[in-house]
Amino acid sequence: MEKEKLGTRFIKRIYGITGVLDEYKKNEVNRIGNNAFMFLWVYSIVANVVTLFLTQYVEFEILLWGYLLVNCFVLFFGVGLYLMYEIECLGLADQEVEESNYLQAKKKMKKNGITATIIFFIIQLILQGFDYSVKNIFLILVGSIFFGGMMYAIGVANIKKIKED
Repeated sequence: MEKEKLGTRFIKRIYGITGVLDEYKKNEVNRIGNNAFMFLWVYSIVANVVTLFLTQYVEFEILLWGYLLVNCFVLFFGVGLYLMYEIECLGLADQEVEESNYLQAKKKMKKNGITATIIFFIIQLILQGFDYSVKNIFLILVGSIFFGGMMYAIGVANIKKIKED
């Protein structure tokens, strides 16, 4: 069995594809990625031109923070939701398992959810500058549990049972 290339593993991770990245999935991922790129390219040009004109009327620091927040919003919510919607409509992230292996696949998703919770918690601690106040740690913990739970729920929703022959 040939080991997958790093680029293929990266694409599968970003798009949530399990199993083999066959020709159909690869073509659909390329189409979706190209659509997202074209949108972001046009958006980037428009956002830069608008920001350039606003430098005359808005204080620089306010403009910078607004530019960053709008870009993050467009990237994560606009493009991110588009990617999720397309992947879900095409069923590219579906993981087909036999009925006898369903519980095992669900258990694997639970481990993935716990891992996501821990990684999210650590990253949030680092981003918060290791502020060890009880309030911050509690909020980070709640957010991490919510994130891990959502990753688990999405993973379980993508598991599809197939009948054993």
